[in-house]
Amino acid sequence: MAPGVVDRLLVFREALAALGRYQSTPPSSWESDLVQRSALERLLQKGTKALIDLGTHLVAEKLLPKPRRAAEVFEVLREAEILEPALADKMKKRVQFRNIIIHEYATVTAAQLREALTDLTDLAQVATILAGRLDLSTEI
Repeated sequence: MAPGVVDRLLVFREALAALGRYQSTPPSSWESDLVQRSALERLLQKGTKALIDLGTHLVAEKLLPKPRRAAEVFEVLREAEILEPALADKMKKRVQFRNIIIHEYATVTAAQLREALTDLTDLAQVATILAGRLDLSTEI
């Protein structure tokens, strides 16, 4: 396996662990702190991007149709029956939020960040599925 693929999985795992710490912290401790909110945004961005990269690698490895945009990666994986439809839809929403963080950063609200932190199991499930399909299960 290409070293970059393993690196992406490690980046994801680090981001998920840090997001978990924010998840167990009262929002009042980070909502008004620019540095903490910026860190949270970056962790969400990195974690989502790592899954996009892993998904893109799997799409290429399985010779699936090439997605034109990041959100389409998870649609292609759904159509290939690698991801359940509900999970693919959640990931498409995560990618959309990642795009807001990157391109519309001035509009990101504390409420959006709280919602993104509410449940991280979708991210963990996708990582487990992708790692298994990429034969990286031992790396998790």
